[in-house]
Amino acid sequence: MKIACSYYYRGSSNSYLHMKQVASDEIQLSTDYGEVIKDVYTVTDLVKVISDLESGNYA
Repeated sequence: MKIACSYYYRGSSNSYLHMKQVASDEIQLSTDYGEVIKDVYTVTDLVKVISDLESGNYA
């Protein structure tokens, strides 16, 4: 699944946040270039990563 989300990650400009379920309770977030950002297990973790991306914390 991918969600439109403009952000920078390690110097690269991205247009989508890619989400892939890798275990029954784990979602892997990655960039347009296939770089894994983080594995999340809770909604709280997901919201934090999205907030950090929008704030430029991973740029």
